[in-house]
Amino acid sequence: GRLDATGWILGVDLGFASDPTGAVLIGRGAPDRTRLRVGLARKWEPQRTASFEERRSVEDARLADIAEIANYYDARCVIDQHLAPQVESRLRRLGVRVEALVLTAQSKTLVFAELRARIHAGTIELPDDADLLADLRGLRSQFRAGASGVVTPRTARGHSDLAVAACLACWGQRSAVHADSFAQYQWLGASTDADLYYGPALADGDRYRGFF
Repeated sequence: GRLDATGWILGVDLGFASDPTGAVLIGRGAPDRTRLRVGLARKWEPQRTASFEERRSVEDARLADIAEIANYYDARCVIDQHLAPQVESRLRRLGVRVEALVLTAQSKTLVFAELRARIHAGTIELPDDADLLADLRGLRSQFRAGASGVVTPRTARGHSDLAVAACLACWGQRSAVHADSFAQYQWLGASTDADLYYGPALADGDRYRGFF
């Protein structure tokens, strides 16, 4: 419930017509508010449209659903750069605080590394949500030109939409506390795979084994 944590942030990966839309809500739980808690994970399947009017109707309905969740939890919304100006404008008109993060190859790696570090350190509680866990397990790291990056594979479920949404919300929690900016972390693009992705032994048995 919304009282189980504070400072809720809703990460949203928008798809509309071609990919599912994923939304993941993350807050700070008791007692010291340093442990994160996933309060909700929701996916909307893409809807094909035959006209401009139909497309706008689908987009408006999707953003209205997102705004309803954000307003219920008094959550700040974090999106990526896809249609960001239009989405920000619409959500703000619906009373939602929203910010956009530009996901380049380098910043994407940083955002995903933050979530992985929390999973391995046991400082985030994940629900037993099959779609979210499957998306997280599907993520992969790869080396290219001496640097490590993240692969978000496209499958029958979508394009890792819930995993992306979870990472956006998790990074939003970090930036809310530390006022971080991607510019401060440019050196991470040259870090090793071990530096970015591997933390302490998993605290919850094998439940999270295989997460990127």
